[in-house]
Amino acid sequence: MSSVDPPPLFHRSAQDRQESQLPGCAVRQESAVRRARVRRPLPPRSAEVRQESAVAAPQRFGTVALSDVRFVRRLGSGDIGSVYLAEVKGKGGDGGGSGSGGVAALVAAKVMDRKELAGRNKEGRARTEREILEAVDHPFLPRLYGVAEGDRWSCLLTEFCPGGDLHVLRQRQPHRRFSEAAVRKEKGKLPFWGRMD
Repeated sequence: MSSVDPPPLFHRSAQDRQESQLPGCAVRQESAVRRARVRRPLPPRSAEVRQESAVAAPQRFGTVALSDVRFVRRLGSGDIGSVYLAEVKGKGGDGGGSGSGGVAALVAAKVMDRKELAGRNKEGRARTEREILEAVDHPFLPRLYGVAEGDRWSCLLTEFCPGGDLHVLRQRQPHRRFSEAAVRKEKGKLPFWGRMD
């Protein structure tokens, strides 16, 4: 059996390097992974590492009435819904909104038709997406600010990430791959990336 290198995300311990240099001795992958250490954990999502958007980041809304959501324009669509740029009226009366609302916050609103989800057996997928966004706070996922429910429609109110869809951008690249130079350029735009080195 030949020596198996651990995945590139792991450091090899001194013991692994020493064992792999002995003649006829192979380091088993299980032992290498068991003793391996991750280079750098992902940073926690916090105010200083988040990229500031043009609008103030809204607080978590919880459950919102659909009448408090104003859809600005359609951003795209997928298998279980369409995504819109939307404004959510603030709860307080401290801003200039209309009537009862306060300052509006811009969000991405994923709108799903409940009847269509039920007819296509996609309710579980929509529920799983909501549960994941509620449970996980990670820099690579949009933050879930709230949910707007209606008789027919269900709407996830998430962080609006300007700049478009990464998948579409990749499809437009030569050979449908990013060049190394393009990856380096985009890496510089991520404020938390430098903490991972």
